[in-house]
Amino acid sequence: MAFDFSGRLASLRFDLAWLPSGPEEASERDCVAEIGIALDDLDLLMAHDTFSQTVRPTTRLSAYRLASWLASNWWRLRWEPPTDDLGWRMSHEISAIGGGYVWPHIAFASDGEIVGVHARPTFGGAFEPIAYLHGVDAAVAAETFERAVDDIVDMTVARLRDIGHGQDGLAALWEEIREERTDSDATQHRRLEALAGYDPDDIPPALLKELIAVGNAWGRHVADEFAAGLKHASAGIGDALERAATSAFSMPTPSPRSLRVRGNHANRPWERGYAIAEAFRSEAGLGLDPLVAETAAQPQDSTGTPVGLAFRADPMADEIRVSLAKRHPRSRRFELMCLVGGHLARRTADGIIAVTSASTAQQKLQRAFAAEALCPIEGILDMIEGKTANDDFLQVVADRYEVSPMVVEWQLRNRAPQVLIPGRDLAP
Repeated sequence: MAFDFSGRLASLRFDLAWLPSGPEEASERDCVAEIGIALDDLDLLMAHDTFSQTVRPTTRLSAYRLASWLASNWWRLRWEPPTDDLGWRMSHEISAIGGGYVWPHIAFASDGEIVGVHARPTFGGAFEPIAYLHGVDAAVAAETFERAVDDIVDMTVARLRDIGHGQDGLAALWEEIREERTDSDATQHRRLEALAGYDPDDIPPALLKELIAVGNAWGRHVADEFAAGLKHASAGIGDALERAATSAFSMPTPSPRSLRVRGNHANRPWERGYAIAEAFRSEAGLGLDPLVAETAAQPQDSTGTPVGLAFRADPMADEIRVSLAKRHPRSRRFELMCLVGGHLARRTADGIIAVTSASTAQQKLQRAFAAEALCPIEGILDMIEGKTANDDFLQVVADRYEVSPMVVEWQLRNRAPQVLIPGRDLAP
């Protein structure tokens, strides 16, 4: 399942209109409602009712089940990046709620700053009385998502209290989550669990202890990146970090203070990455020339860490110590520049910057920085000069800038979508 975080940030709202009691058990029976999900002006629950032959912007569903699912999965929905496994889908796709209702195909995934919304129309069999009509990929600010979820769960809990079910399990669960969100230690634990792909209290205690120890020693954000990028492999990461620190080699960088970066921190992570890379190349006086990164060619013994690492004594330092995990020279160049970008971004005061394959905001920023620093979009467009961006052209550009052809294609797709890439722009 692919999420698109790049669109304009949308508003999100859950709407409830309570209905007379149904045949369900007490708490659920009294919380049946016409439910709507508004994404800006689009009604995500717009559906065709095959029994009544009507189209309505809302659908009769169990608010109790929806609120319970949102509350039970709150930490994972808020923090966990997209992955492709059944456990992830059960906690991120509304259709997993079940209970005899026809739920829409809507999923949520977070990069920490933005929550992606992935909705698809449904074309159920004749036994399904509801067909959802809208499909959309959108993005909402994480804070907007939080408020929307808080509102619908609060409304459902209030409904339970008003009809005499104030001691219901949902009310108790929601009160616990609210308390955890105001407690910094509890929030750290739950966030690490979620990033590592675990439900609350399901993470192996030793793994959680290790991630917390890494956070205490090197910085909270790097512990988050390890949890999201390594998941189960995070076990033993503390010892691996110590080994990597002793074998890391020096890499001079500009001081983050010296870069004149356009824009501001309201930009998306990848937009900040592009802007920092442009400032980096400008300070180096590179123009459209390739970047020389001889450090990436230095030999290094394996440290047992499956990720690239940069150690720094100060977030404003003009030097970092680098430990690379990749072996191919071009992959090492890209990994190295991801680390430089993470350092120059000034996002954290952590003692370590890490490169993982996770889809967190930090990794998106670093990958965007590396792509633009190594293979500037203006350099690619300058080389096109009316040529077709076919595989041969991608390889020529890749050879000039010493990157993978995938980096060239990635740059064109994301920074110059008007350029057609033959064989890759046809609708499936």
